[in-house]
Amino acid sequence: MKKLFAVLGLYVCCAYGVTAGSIAAAAESTARITGLYSDMWYLTSKQQIVGTEIFIMQNQLGYVAMVQCATGAAGTPFVVPMTLKGSSVTIEIPARADSLCCAGRFTGTIVEKQLRGQFEDCKNGPLVLMRKNSYWQ
Repeated sequence: MKKLFAVLGLYVCCAYGVTAGSIAAAAESTARITGLYSDMWYLTSKQQIVGTEIFIMQNQLGYVAMVQCATGAAGTPFVVPMTLKGSSVTIEIPARADSLCCAGRFTGTIVEKQLRGQFEDCKNGPLVLMRKNSYWQ
């Protein structure tokens, strides 16, 4: 009888371990939308900050994005509503001179800890913003 309980206990432990492992693997494969995406950096030779940071957050109404652009100096960050469909992101960028961002629409996709997208009607090309700590940290 003791052997039967030992075998059953071992079986239950193994089954629990396999189930917990597959749940953890599934959770890791699902892309997390919220977080900070950035390509901002300091250009030492010119003592300038360049790049873009988009911090995606969630509130009771849906998603919002805090956006900051830098083209030599850092622009004023702003918070705007964001549309999310699957892994596709759309952000309407207001026309504000102090933001240093292109006004209009930013469209992108979150793929493998990256936000890949582009500001429409901007001369700069596509962006690849890595999910990481802020430049300011």
